[in-house]
Amino acid sequence: MSQGTVALLLLMAIAAIAGYIYGSSGGSDSPAASRPARPAAPLRESSREASQRARLAADLQRGVDVAAALGGTAEAAIMLDGWRTPAIASSEANGEDRFMRMWSMSKVATMVAVLRGLGWGQRPGRPISPELDEALRGAIKRSENCRQRRVVLELQRLSGGTGPAREALAAVFRASGGEARIGTQIEAPEPSCVAYLNAQSELAEPLAPGLLLGTSTWRVGDAARFVHALSAGTYGAAVSGRALGLMRSPKLPNREVQPGELTAPLDWGAGESLPAGTAYKAGWGGSLHGNFLAGQIALADLPGVGRASIVAVFHPDVQPPRDDPGVTAAPMALDAIFSSVNE
Repeated sequence: MSQGTVALLLLMAIAAIAGYIYGSSGGSDSPAASRPARPAAPLRESSREASQRARLAADLQRGVDVAAALGGTAEAAIMLDGWRTPAIASSEANGEDRFMRMWSMSKVATMVAVLRGLGWGQRPGRPISPELDEALRGAIKRSENCRQRRVVLELQRLSGGTGPAREALAAVFRASGGEARIGTQIEAPEPSCVAYLNAQSELAEPLAPGLLLGTSTWRVGDAARFVHALSAGTYGAAVSGRALGLMRSPKLPNREVQPGELTAPLDWGAGESLPAGTAYKAGWGGSLHGNFLAGQIALADLPGVGRASIVAVFHPDVQPPRDDPGVTAAPMALDAIFSSVNE
């Protein structure tokens, strides 16, 4: 082999080594260097986490069993900071795979989607107008459906229509690592909401058809992942702070229902059974179709445990005459579930 050939081979080897080192350091603009790194393999649970998970799962199962004994079926989930998956309990086999309607629990996710649409991420983003702020407060603190429709119309406006609005909400759940089937029903406003909506000055079409996002479905584990994402700041500190702040506020009477229509105490469930300062939102419905449920999502600081995302859902065997948790065993059922992990 000639000296020239040997020199050429040495130069090629040196260039290859240099290219490898440079590319490995991330200094190349080549497509290979710009590809995202493969995610690291999930870490195994520590023995402490495994023991804590087993204990809380057993506690939660006891609470679910007590709830079911009241005349129905129940599911629950809990997820602590640092956990990768929730612990789930159910009174039925494969209950963790049961998709169920979110009802008013969807109002929190809708708020998150709107704040993201306004640019709230690592910074506050565009300010919330007093009109929209009032609607968000009414939707979360009073669980008012006319205010929720105003929030949904805002999401449709920010997103560019009902289809993009559904995708914006789906993205909220994807970011949490969970799954949700976003509702497709679109309807005109209820007559009782017309006067309120017509008074909204920022909407070009206040009576436009809107998505019924409460008909979206999720599993109990998906719900726990969503609350956990709020706790972890997945959507940005500003978004989580605003949403959890409203969820922590004392619940107020719904101004859209007649006296006696809702008979459960304002603080039923998590508000009564979990520590002070718990952020939570309830949802219920389905009596007209024979599948009534009442559930709550919550973020609580549990003594000796730490910050926990907790979900509880109860389905009574006997359908109530109207959508009112207070005429069912739901308040006692959720109390049993939440109390089981708060002892």
